Amino acid sequence: AVVLGFNILGGAFQGILRGFERLPFMALANMVRDVTWTVSSIGLVIVAGWGVEGALWGTLVGAVMFLVIALAGTV
Repeated sequence: AVVLGFNILGGAFQGILRGFERLPFMALANMVRDVTWTVSSIGLVIVAGWGVEGALWGTLVGAVMFLVIALAGTV
């Protein structure tokens, strides 16, 4: 179920990013995505000591943060 959820989430983000490819700040959006995913994943693993589960939750949190940032930039 977790893997399926991440596959669905990944597919949704690929669709969103395809829309951003036409925008001049695509590279910036990619960097924001990578940084938020990495920081949130590492933060939950190290600080909270949640291990692999923390990395998965961190990835999900990072994805949501990126979506919020990306959508806020288009308004």
